[in-house]
Amino acid sequence: MVVEPIPMYKGYCGSCCRTFQVGPLSEEAKKSVRIIERSQAAAIAAIRPGVTTGEVVGVVEDVFRDEGSPIEIEMIGHGMGLTGHEPPMLTAREDTVIEEGMVFAVEIWKYDVSGFAYGDAEQATKNLGPFGNEDLVVVTKDGCDRLPAFRKDILSLPFGSSRG
Repeated sequence: MVVEPIPMYKGYCGSCCRTFQVGPLSEEAKKSVRIIERSQAAAIAAIRPGVTTGEVVGVVEDVFRDEGSPIEIEMIGHGMGLTGHEPPMLTAREDTVIEEGMVFAVEIWKYDVSGFAYGDAEQATKNLGPFGNEDLVVVTKDGCDRLPAFRKDILSLPFGSSRG
């Protein structure tokens, strides 16, 4: 389940996303969560004036490599402003130099959609789906500050009914 409220303040957009699995997480799902958490933390630690968007993406790719996970990253975030997605995009293809005062949504996603759309029904039930988190940061003169965000300690939601 993906939850992404898009708050507005004086005409400016915000974005903060959390994903939850319904039912308990498998060991493979827990590994995906760990990779996302590590790579998002590394990206946020790398964001500061003078660094390029491509360099931030490289830090995330390093975490995926270190974890032995395939690197299937198209973007790891985007600028925020009057719309929900604004330039600069945090992609390896865009080498924008990060400046103080920029606001970014830093979002790392890891997908396992094997069997989801075209595979057999049995494989589709094993699909891990997307895992991801998105948090906002504002670039400061020395790095960046994370803006208030949703909790990250809830990873799964109960499955089933409490009614008999």
